Amino acid sequence: MQPTLPADGVAPRIPRSVLWRVLARATTSSVALVSVYYLAPLDRTSAATAVAFGVGLVAVALLVAWQVRAVLAAEYPMLRSIEALAVTLPLYVVLWSVAFVLLSLADPAAFSEELDRTDGIYLTVSVLATVGFGDIVGATEWARAAVTVQMVTNFVLVGLVVRVFVGAAQLGRTRRDLEAQAREDPVGPGAQERPGGRRGG
Repeated sequence: MQPTLPADGVAPRIPRSVLWRVLARATTSSVALVSVYYLAPLDRTSAATAVAFGVGLVAVALLVAWQVRAVLAAEYPMLRSIEALAVTLPLYVVLWSVAFVLLSLADPAAFSEELDRTDGIYLTVSVLATVGFGDIVGATEWARAAVTVQMVTNFVLVGLVVRVFVGAAQLGRTRRDLEAQAREDPVGPGAQERPGGRRGG
């Protein structure tokens, strides 16, 4: 059921129960992803690992596409877009953390120090946030290449994905408002009054 737009044009207030549900879903998905990251066996690298990483990046792209559709159809599009980001961002961070840890396992000299799982997350978030403390840096060509690829995908994530989610939320809100107005005036604003008090197109 879509909320009806008030006469003053102000969007209806989001119920607190809806906010709690969104917060619970976002928190649960983030905790589940991080738990899998720390519990999954990451003790070897292979061609299959590289393929799995590529599949993971494709999964992120598919998740973004699905989330955009969900935002467009949501009852509260802006809130749904925030939830979409809260689900997509942790998956992106975990994928790159896995990549850096596996690269360090394959070559302990790949970075300025050997990485454990927490170091992997730390490096990924540092690059994503463009902080660049410099305490962990790529020491080999492969490591530098991997960090560079993450930088490029960061631009895509921040510059494109966030903009897509916000745009979808705005379109969804516009659609919701138009539907609310259509229910209040099914004939439309351009209708003419017919003899006998009836309205026509």
